[in-house]
Amino acid sequence: MRYIFFSLLLLTLLISCPKTKEPKIHELHILSTGDTYGYMLLDQQQNIHYDQLLAYKLALEEQGHQVILLDSGNTIQGSLFTNMKKGETTIEVMNMVGYDAINVGYHDMIFGDQQWRNLHQIASFPILSSNLIWNEDPITLPYTMFTVDQLKIAVVGLTSPRVVEINQHQLSESRIIDPFAHITSQLEELSTQADHIILMTSLGENSSEMASRIITLFPDILLIIDSDHILLDSDGEIVQNSLIINNVRYAKSMNHTTLTIQDNQILTVHNKRLTTEDLHLNEAQQQHPAVQEVRALMQRLRAEAEALTQETIILLPQRLNGEKESVRTRQTLLGSIITDSFRLMSNADIAFINGGAIRASLPKGEISYANIFNVMPFDNSIIIITLTGQQIKEALEHSVSQLPEDFSGLLHVSGLTYNYIVTPEGNSVLDIWFHQRPLNLTKNYKVAITTFLHQGGDGFSVFEQPIEEEIDKDINLFTSYISSYPYDTIYNTALLPRALRLLETKS
Repeated sequence: MRYIFFSLLLLTLLISCPKTKEPKIHELHILSTGDTYGYMLLDQQQNIHYDQLLAYKLALEEQGHQVILLDSGNTIQGSLFTNMKKGETTIEVMNMVGYDAINVGYHDMIFGDQQWRNLHQIASFPILSSNLIWNEDPITLPYTMFTVDQLKIAVVGLTSPRVVEINQHQLSESRIIDPFAHITSQLEELSTQADHIILMTSLGENSSEMASRIITLFPDILLIIDSDHILLDSDGEIVQNSLIINNVRYAKSMNHTTLTIQDNQILTVHNKRLTTEDLHLNEAQQQHPAVQEVRALMQRLRAEAEALTQETIILLPQRLNGEKESVRTRQTLLGSIITDSFRLMSNADIAFINGGAIRASLPKGEISYANIFNVMPFDNSIIIITLTGQQIKEALEHSVSQLPEDFSGLLHVSGLTYNYIVTPEGNSVLDIWFHQRPLNLTKNYKVAITTFLHQGGDGFSVFEQPIEEEIDKDINLFTSYISSYPYDTIYNTALLPRALRLLETKS
């Protein structure tokens, strides 16, 4: 009897004892875009579009997940539809999609810091940059904070110093300071306020090296969202204990990062790079009122832009090559026609454009303003400066210095011919001719260049000379030129010798 009673008592105690509950597992979903250059607005099948992104976000939220939507920069300019209103159309659509924060990329300052004040008035989300310093009334924040299951997660913005190289002439109310010197104090401050840190920035070609430098100082960084187009492994790279992710340029991809959280601890971090094939909308998603509203706005914006830009300017009998691997390693026919337009339409002696400013090819057939914009989307003006023959030679030496590697500073030229040699010991310019005679190194020449080059872009400090005249936008000069002359004349002028690479080795 005692045995039976003890067993029953034990059973009663076991039944009556409350069970220990496992802490609930939460998921935080971070969706991030970047390096889109306005292409999410374009009606191109290979691009991710804002209506697809919104539908994907809504599907996660309807499952009860918390979603943070971020953009790491290089977003408000680059396509015709966003440039026509200087980024305002992109911000308007991003508001409707529900972005939580964006970072200022190095190309995003192309319209100037004064336009960013206008964009700030439109944006319903914080604009981040911890090292973009304003003279007064700052409109950017260094970071923003999110709370997830009692965890505080700080999202920090960091603008690449390349903004100075690319858009220095557009900065009148702000300045960029050394990101690494500044981010140190910023992250030290946040280490006492946030449990984890997400950094949005643009690390460039040395992304792993630069990320290691940051992460070594601040191992609490959970995630780095890189807006530069130098591709990492498809789903990201681990550097020490931090994950670095980025996207394929021109809206070819986005990232979906999932954090599993239990008892205020992050258990796992997983990232997947998504393409448009991953974002097909089902019927219910297509009919969602918010998705339809975004789609309707995008269609209206496209129609407005196309009405202004689809008139045929010229009928090209051939394709003109503007591909990156071509324009950054040699003078192309397209580069010759562009620089001819700068020189001839401004009455300059010589003209230059850097290969990095040529962003696309022109197809064979009917060419519209939209096609031309894709080639030169950077809103550069053409200005006249005076250079000596010696300074022109210095510019050409710098232009060929990186060959045979591609270099965004490789100059396309008009008005002169030169030859150069590439050797393992170093590259050099040998001869330069102006009007079929040797260039006079002591004589002054009128030179047409872009405002990007004038500000020392791509390392051309030799171009930082007083402006004698501002002519017009680069795209306007090019459009006027190709619409004013027969193509045979344009073509034959462009065939004149420009840059000649010699195959002989140095003696």
